[in-house]
Amino acid sequence: MKNSISLLILAFLFLTGASYSQEWETFEATEYNVKISLPPNWKTSTGSQDGIPYLEGISADETMSLFIFVYKDASISTQELLNNAVNDLGIALEGESAQENLNGMDAWVASATGVIEGAEIDMFIAAATYDENNYVAYVFTAAANAQKNVATMNKIIDSLAPLK
Repeated sequence: MKNSISLLILAFLFLTGASYSQEWETFEATEYNVKISLPPNWKTSTGSQDGIPYLEGISADETMSLFIFVYKDASISTQELLNNAVNDLGIALEGESAQENLNGMDAWVASATGVIEGAEIDMFIAAATYDENNYVAYVFTAAANAQKNVATMNKIIDSLAPLK
């Protein structure tokens, strides 16, 4: 009996350890000098919308999404970049936005809620500048999934970094 319990505990530790030990993957866009870390098995791609390049990703379980838009406008401040992003989506910030050094980039970060295409969402936003590039990164989930996804979303937004 003692051996059976020990084997069950060992099996539990092995199985749960395996699920947490998977390495995150780095999604790099050399043409925009940016990278971000994502959990395993995210689908990623790049594209352009109205002439603005973007990187996008969706989680394997399709409960989280990521968009990073890349702008080249030296005349805009990082805080203005964040404010424009919030206004463009028509979302509401939760609390105050904060300026920080995000992996060597000047950044303003915030959490927000809103309705996009009829769906209630929770998101993290980072507006960052580095060299000639301005980045706006959104990581979002349906409001119903926010509690289970918030830690992962925060880790993703905190991983935004320049390649150099």
